Amino acid sequence: MEQRVNGVIAKRLNESPTMTLDLDTLMRQMTEQKAKDALLTARSTLERSLRELDQYIERLDTAETPQDKSQVMNWALNALACNITPNLRLDLIANAQAELASVAK
Repeated sequence: MEQRVNGVIAKRLNESPTMTLDLDTLMRQMTEQKAKDALLTARSTLERSLRELDQYIERLDTAETPQDKSQVMNWALNALACNITPNLRLDLIANAQAELASVAK
């Protein structure tokens, strides 16, 4: 029999308690997965930001006047300041770190 618990599968063979993943192991696995997911979210945000910066670099290269180049730089600064930090989901990373620390005790 299989039982799914938040994406982690606990297998119970012949209903034997020795063949069942214990609750601590399941909690640890879930906590580790949350930590990995939080870092993957941050990585995805950074990758999107790099692609966006590449677009600003292309715009900067094609801008004709210093005023146009200055405007492109302003847009890039705005994108960096407003998009990266909020979308990194540092709260998820911090929560995962705290949960890992509590499981380690």
